[in-house]
Amino acid sequence: MKRSVGFTLIELLVTLVVMAVALGLATPSFRTLVNDTRQETAFRKLNGALQFARSEAIKSTSPVTLCARATDASCGQDWSNGVLVFNDSATDGIASVFDGSDLLLRVEQLQSSGMAIAATARSANGVLPVSTIRFSRLGEANWQDGTFVFCDDRGRESAKGLVFARSGLSRQAIPANNSDGIVVDANGSEVQC
Repeated sequence: MKRSVGFTLIELLVTLVVMAVALGLATPSFRTLVNDTRQETAFRKLNGALQFARSEAIKSTSPVTLCARATDASCGQDWSNGVLVFNDSATDGIASVFDGSDLLLRVEQLQSSGMAIAATARSANGVLPVSTIRFSRLGEANWQDGTFVFCDDRGRESAKGLVFARSGLSRQAIPANNSDGIVVDANGSEVQC
């Protein structure tokens, strides 16, 4: 008598159950990996745009502004939309506003789908939200120490921060000394999402 070659129904069902369990265990880890990668990409692009703007200001010996992008031709309030970098001639007397007299140097898409990016900076009036940074010909920013915060649906426990100094130097925000893992801003306060 010939013997059949193949799988029995029981073997097939056991294999499917094992695969479903393995896939169920891997999905949350994969989602975390995707979110972490999105944050890291946006962080690196924004940091690169900051350093580019500072470098261009020094190289051209004229002010350069980096602003939150509304469109490819105008500044806005939401850093999540990307950034514009332009040589800020301010011939119209209005600094940090992209207009016809300014030379656009770079448009940077941050590809921050599902992520909020906000910036705050310390000023004489306290810590305030900002939507532009203007670098002088010496490479100094027009605001004191500030922080960009990258948040997604996981909340502030998984937020990433970019701390930025007036001197133009930047670094990744680090967690507070407690054990909750929440990063602190330039002023030493835990970030908020």
